[in-house]
Amino acid sequence: NEYDLTVKSLPALHIGFGLVVEVETPDVNYFLKFSSLEAHSHPDDLIAWWAELQVQNYPIPHLIRSKNWKWYLTPWDGAVVYLITTVPGKPCINHTDKTLDQYIEWLAAIHSWGEQYPHENHGSLATWNAKWEERHVLLKTLEPFDLLDQDLITRAIQEIEALGPQEFTQVIVHGDARLCHALYEGEKFSGFIDFDQSTQGERWMDLCYGLISGPEPHSGSQLTLKQVQ
Repeated sequence: NEYDLTVKSLPALHIGFGLVVEVETPDVNYFLKFSSLEAHSHPDDLIAWWAELQVQNYPIPHLIRSKNWKWYLTPWDGAVVYLITTVPGKPCINHTDKTLDQYIEWLAAIHSWGEQYPHENHGSLATWNAKWEERHVLLKTLEPFDLLDQDLITRAIQEIEALGPQEFTQVIVHGDARLCHALYEGEKFSGFIDFDQSTQGERWMDLCYGLISGPEPHSGSQLTLKQVQ
């Protein structure tokens, strides 16, 4: 009712950290993205940053305004709803140096623009300090990875404890730059999705999320050790 659309069907539903419903219309398909204020506490900051990247022709979904000219809706407490277009392509199943290079280049482009962007984007802060309390989960999370040397992981955890929380230059990051959110047409990068968690943060957070992820939302990394390095 809030959007000027004739809906044919709702053919797909995805539940992850948010809720995504595909909306099929006679002309084009859209997605309703249900997010939470906990994931992004200042949606107006996000909308301004999102618009800036669209001006820069960055390959991300486009936001659609409601009939009342709103960029997002708040149908109940704690919820934010966006209507967005899609990005062509699908996640890459078998990454090569070529596909990974493109992923890194486009991620670096977000960070470069985010460093120059004159406004803040307050979501859930993606920094070492903000994640410090979660460090005890790290060892358990990494145990199932056969790719990784467990003695190396243990030594790395000890180094992290000895260092204590560190501070790095903050830019604006994607916020959920897993490889399942990087889309390709063949071997050509076509865009990022799940952009609603973009926030202030440190670049390494995006990079690490990417390196430990896979082409499916709940799959682990399928990269080789050489590719990770």
